[in-house]
Amino acid sequence: MAGKDSNIDHPNRTSSEVLKKQGNRLYKEGRVQQAIKSYLEAAVIAPSDPKPYYNLSAAHFELGDYRQCIQDISQALQRPSQDGSTLRRKLYPRLVKSCLHIKDIPAAEVNCAQMGDNPETAKLIAVCTTYRAASRQSAPAASQMIHQIPRYLPALDINFEYYAVGHDQACAQISLPAKQQESERLAAIFYLHAGSIIPSFAARMIQDTIKRVETALRSGQDLLLWLHIDKHSKEAILRSLRSWQRDVKSTFPVGMMVAIKLIWTSVLELPAVTEQKAFVARFQSMLLENTETIQKLNPAILRRAGLEHIRNMGPERVRKTDIRSLSSIDLDDHGVPYPLAEYLHWNRTNHGPLSFERLLPRPKLTTSLFTMFYKIVLPADRSSQEWGELVYAPLNLTIFIKILIHLHGLGYPAHWLSEPLVQVLKDQVTTSARSPESSPLHIAEAQRQNPTKHLTTAPFMAEMTTLTLVFLPTLPFAVIITTVPEVAQIHEYKITFKILIQPGDRIGLPVFVLIFWDDTLAKGVLGAPLDGFPEIRQILHPDGRLGHTSIPREEVQKLRQQGLRMVTTFQWNAQDSSASLCIPKKVIDDMQQSERWKSAILRTDRWEFASLSVPLLKTKLNTVSEGRRWID
Repeated sequence: MAGKDSNIDHPNRTSSEVLKKQGNRLYKEGRVQQAIKSYLEAAVIAPSDPKPYYNLSAAHFELGDYRQCIQDISQALQRPSQDGSTLRRKLYPRLVKSCLHIKDIPAAEVNCAQMGDNPETAKLIAVCTTYRAASRQSAPAASQMIHQIPRYLPALDINFEYYAVGHDQACAQISLPAKQQESERLAAIFYLHAGSIIPSFAARMIQDTIKRVETALRSGQDLLLWLHIDKHSKEAILRSLRSWQRDVKSTFPVGMMVAIKLIWTSVLELPAVTEQKAFVARFQSMLLENTETIQKLNPAILRRAGLEHIRNMGPERVRKTDIRSLSSIDLDDHGVPYPLAEYLHWNRTNHGPLSFERLLPRPKLTTSLFTMFYKIVLPADRSSQEWGELVYAPLNLTIFIKILIHLHGLGYPAHWLSEPLVQVLKDQVTTSARSPESSPLHIAEAQRQNPTKHLTTAPFMAEMTTLTLVFLPTLPFAVIITTVPEVAQIHEYKITFKILIQPGDRIGLPVFVLIFWDDTLAKGVLGAPLDGFPEIRQILHPDGRLGHTSIPREEVQKLRQQGLRMVTTFQWNAQDSSASLCIPKKVIDDMQQSERWKSAILRTDRWEFASLSVPLLKTKLNTVSEGRRWID
């Protein structure tokens, strides 16, 4: 009887095997969703076979659908198999990682206990322990990151830093009457910058501020510490300020706002994603409903609202008119409406994750991430550029972590983002990415196909380790690594420097980083002190080639991996010429105990030293002071 049942099952197993092989081929080609269809068909044909569910778990894991992956693994484990122990050894690590990526730490710990002597057991238990500790620090960690971790490279002068995208140290720049509540001021700022319609309280507050600024300008008093107004520009500024001092109601009458409202109401009521035909029908209906109201409006108002061409259109004509022919309504290729198209909107139109088909292929994503990483730490030399033409990005390495978080929100699978970060932390980057050699980037360089090779990240690992530990509680994905210290080992340090200022130096530019080096090793390799060597960028560059061809590349690589550290994330205090940074205690202790390490400030636009070197010694005249722990 058993033999008969086996013979009956045999065609099904054969068909199932064909489908599994077809799915495996599609999976290897990157057609994961098509592979899932084949695996599902195989599971239907051979319902007692665990292998289709094993394959489904791998496919759903690759898609980033970790919850479905967990269900697939559960189905596979419920089905007996001759090679069940082999499947279990492969499935449980994937199960634990899926639990970690959805931040289900208890489930990850439970499944770790089922792994037995699996080679990955110890590593995954250690990761669970790290995340268990991090989960208890998530609330204070988020607050600390906002207030303590700089987002930009610092400038060295005494002025405040001001960027259009936000400031590291936000503070009020002009005193305001006490009666104005903080929430009202913030609301007025929001409406001024982002609101198409401003409520009366905000309008009054803005008008009051304009008057106070005008009074200050006329009296000659300083407005802001960071703002210099040339005397020849004062009259032009005053004229501009006066032009804003007008009655808002008479300038933007109710009728005009009604016309604009009619347009935007129809737009805002549409679903976030809609076909062009659906939008056209809805907008046509809106015009039909409001034709009489629009026709009664003053022609000047209609003209300013971009609606004068429909003033004489009766209901029948509106019903027959293709609104895509109306000049004031712009539709892009996807049917997205742009009434009053000249009005700019700085917002993200799609707030949900992208479909898997729209994601950048994983190899290209990984290459792009590594390209960005090396561009941040090793920007091109811009010493030949004129200062007036210089384009610089003030971002430090925190942007790398934040981009990973942003990409996760766009729908990129967690392990696609976690693994490049782990490779940086473990000095295991093998890529065709390179840091830029030209600025702006030459087309030929952008199109160049570089060979794939190992590029060391050793000089930047201390900072990336710190940032990973600091951001860990708020990362939306797991970082599967055990070679990082505990967050309790992160300490704040303060180092005092003597700045070197030459005529024409622009120390107000945010282009400065900290560099640490083993002075004895550097002198042995280079034959000269590092702070006197002319090719500092090429020494830091993992693929750099020195003009001094007599220096063996192997020795330079040894210096990169063992004798160099660079930090982009630190705060500068111009009052006492000190740099404050957070870094693992062991990193500083090891450098101090060897009595061979030095530190200095380096500028990355010209790749020159901007300070005298400071020896890292534990003496009474210590220039390095240890502060509190990050978690305190």
